[in-house]
Amino acid sequence: SGQLVENNYPTSMNAGSSGTVTLKIRNTGNIIWYKSGSYTSDIYTEPLNRVSAFKAATWPSSAISSKLIEDSVAPGSTGTFTFAIQAPPTNSTYQESYRLGITNLGWSNLVINQTINVVNGAQVTQTPVYRHYSPSRGAHFFTTDLNESNAIRSQGWNYEGAAWNVSTSVTSKPVYRHYNPSRGRHFYTTSLTESNSIRTQGWNYEGIAWYASPTATSAPIYRHYSPSRGAHFYTKDLNESNIIRSQGWNYEGIEYYAMN
Repeated sequence: SGQLVENNYPTSMNAGSSGTVTLKIRNTGNIIWYKSGSYTSDIYTEPLNRVSAFKAATWPSSAISSKLIEDSVAPGSTGTFTFAIQAPPTNSTYQESYRLGITNLGWSNLVINQTINVVNGAQVTQTPVYRHYSPSRGAHFFTTDLNESNAIRSQGWNYEGAAWNVSTSVTSKPVYRHYNPSRGRHFYTTSLTESNSIRTQGWNYEGIAWYASPTATSAPIYRHYSPSRGAHFYTKDLNESNIIRSQGWNYEGIEYYAMN
């Protein structure tokens, strides 16, 4: 376990600018932290494998921002983690989270949350998410591509209107899109870990569908799953969410937040 004793993470950055973060963490556990070897101490993005909007080219990997500076840190001593960050080009308020982990051993109890305002950059460009329903498939489909929307309307999908608005600008919350040919269904998730997992289960990865708000807004997108249909459903309408929960859909929480 660890205790954060120093954090110089900036609270505001100019779009496209770079900076350096230093975290000092006291070892409050009962094992020695190491810089190298089989049990290295590292700072990971949280949740694991989240692609940070502030990732710099010098990061050890997309999931690891920094490794321990000292060769070793005994219990009761303090370790140092330093890493570069690169601000995204789009103005917004971003939420960054990191967790201390020990390779081949486990995770610490320490999660570091940081809010950063990016200014003097491009404004967030919003676009509607178009919603469709196929009675024959019993499935919904969502897209920001109006040409794709028009094409599937001619293939028997009922157009149900603009469901909510999202960002076409890069934020820290990409929404990954997948398609399962055997089920004839699409699936959307903000979890890269979940995305990687289902790609091994017959789902084709179709790229980033759009970007969600990097922070909580007044437009949560509720996620549901129907075991009998083998389908997921998403809605911004809490009343609709409550109704389908009473019809056998399992509520799986807020998947992400839309712009509005």
